[in-house]
Amino acid sequence: MHQLSLLNPPPSTFNMAKDGTNMIPEAVLKISAQNSLMALQIWWLGTLDLVSASGRQHKPDPGIESLVMDCQILRKNEYSKGRKGLAQNVILKRHVQAMMEDLTYDSLLIFAILTWHFNADIRVPLPRQLLRFFDKPSEILDDVCIGIHRTYTTMAKSESVKSFRGRFVELLGLVELFVVKGKWVLYI
Repeated sequence: MHQLSLLNPPPSTFNMAKDGTNMIPEAVLKISAQNSLMALQIWWLGTLDLVSASGRQHKPDPGIESLVMDCQILRKNEYSKGRKGLAQNVILKRHVQAMMEDLTYDSLLIFAILTWHFNADIRVPLPRQLLRFFDKPSEILDDVCIGIHRTYTTMAKSESVKSFRGRFVELLGLVELFVVKGKWVLYI
């Protein structure tokens, strides 16, 4: 139990940087950011017409094909069953690790806070509400932005909600674009 508290320490226990901002080790951020990035990848792989949407016409390897089927089943079941198995999927975990290597500290922080917004308990694999957020972000985007903005500004830098919302939406769009058609495409 003590180890869990070190992975998600309360904001008051963060070390302060020279500029007065809270600093969290990048390794800790990656643990939490992984859930948000995994949820985004699962949402994409669970889309109904993945092949035509991605523009790819050839068959994936059997492991990826199985992963895609699992994501589609999870989405069809409204993200209620199968989250734990997907959270442990080796192909998906390896892919998300590669994605995280390309992200800046600030982007990792935002994705970690997004995960914490839906569930601070890292023992819960892929919180259902996080998956639903990627499925229909417009329904709760403003509330999510306000919530994660509040946490972000206590940990990083002061910024208006409007400015943060713009950066957050741009970050989600950029990551989604890379997942759908860019260098992070898993469905090959």
